[in-house]
Amino acid sequence: MVTTPARTVAMRKQTCPGPVNEAVAGGAPFGRTAHTRCSPGTRREAQLERLFMSTLLRILVAATLLLAGALASVPAHADSKPIYTGLFSDKAVSGYDVVAYFTIGQPTKGDQQFSHTHQGATWLFSSAANRDAFIADPAKYSPQFGGYCAWAVSQNKVASGDPLFWKIVDGKLYLNYDKNIQTRWEGDIPNFIRLADANWPGALAN
Repeated sequence: MVTTPARTVAMRKQTCPGPVNEAVAGGAPFGRTAHTRCSPGTRREAQLERLFMSTLLRILVAATLLLAGALASVPAHADSKPIYTGLFSDKAVSGYDVVAYFTIGQPTKGDQQFSHTHQGATWLFSSAANRDAFIADPAKYSPQFGGYCAWAVSQNKVASGDPLFWKIVDGKLYLNYDKNIQTRWEGDIPNFIRLADANWPGALAN
């Protein structure tokens, strides 16, 4: 008796779901792919595995976003640099053009092509003219207290200064942590400046 390929049974282990490349006795003709039904238990296991992987991926993405947000909001701490640049950056004033506060009276983003290194930080400017003005007299345009929050320094500590919350007082640029802190600082600017001047640069070590 001759056994034809169609009657040959090739038994293989399979993972469900998915096509099964095996011939079933009395089933699919030779050269075609037969599909074996999965048991309810196997289908359930596959569904649970997919659900687990999907949930794990969402958790990892959420954790990454939370970590990034936490690092971005970490305040300055002990032994801080004399010029505030934030974490993982070397840009002073978050890359804003400090000369523009004096010339056009508003926060203006600097451009990498107009940069200058000063006190270990990279300063960006919106034009070559502003960059050259800073190089000629950095003390005139640099924010007070290295760009740290002016109110925080008055309390003998340091926190990041936000370039969007600024004020020029007696020809000097001051930054504050946020709108609420700036409002508090504006309640008694002369006194807070006096306190901050007395605390600087010692506050860097606090």
